[in-house]
Amino acid sequence: MAVSRKHAAVAVLATLATALVACDALLGLGNYQDVACAFTCDSGTKETGTVPMPEAAEEPEVDSAMAIESGADAEAGVDADADVITTPEAGWPVPTGHEIWAHWPMPNPDAAIGPESSTELPHAMTYDGGADGGATVAYDLVTKLSWWRQAAPAATYDAAWKACPTGTGWRLPTRIELVSLIDFTRTPTIDTTTFPSVQGVPTWTSSAVAGDDGPAGYWAVDFSTGLTGYGGTVPSQVLCVNGGTP
Repeated sequence: MAVSRKHAAVAVLATLATALVACDALLGLGNYQDVACAFTCDSGTKETGTVPMPEAAEEPEVDSAMAIESGADAEAGVDADADVITTPEAGWPVPTGHEIWAHWPMPNPDAAIGPESSTELPHAMTYDGGADGGATVAYDLVTKLSWWRQAAPAATYDAAWKACPTGTGWRLPTRIELVSLIDFTRTPTIDTTTFPSVQGVPTWTSSAVAGDDGPAGYWAVDFSTGLTGYGGTVPSQVLCVNGGTP
């Protein structure tokens, strides 16, 4: 009985193998490299019925801003041996406004880099004109921005803009500019010696919150927490700035 079952199993397998060979011959699976092109072929392979081998990939173009080629070396004044980039005679492209804002270092409070560290944070906040209490303007020696020392009340965005006299260079600060005044070691989070009237409340900036139909609001810096936000409590004061790129 066992022998007949074995013979039956062999017969079934032989039948399946024959069926697979027939399917292969019918579909041409064994000659897949010779099938006709499904789309237009570049080298006349429609007629020959073969699929062309892919051509070698072209060398990608190298962006001169990402890598330095031999031609760019001479133009930009690159010393290939020393791997030193020197300024070309024509000068580098002038950065646009949105690039300039990030080029000054962010001021840091007079604090250590960590709880148990003796290393101070870089770019310590330094103001000129605010220490003696007599100047009306404080000059930030790190960002090179000038600030009103006294905050002005402003219940609306329009009032905030009007608080900074137009045509004089004074304006509403951008979000990153106002953030540069945050001192997280203080409460409120700003140097109250330099800026004695600034309250720990949300303060207006000129940076709009994106919206489909225009600005959905304007960012504010809350000097009670040192955080930025919008939409919650309406800002109530403005600190005008001069210099930099609006």
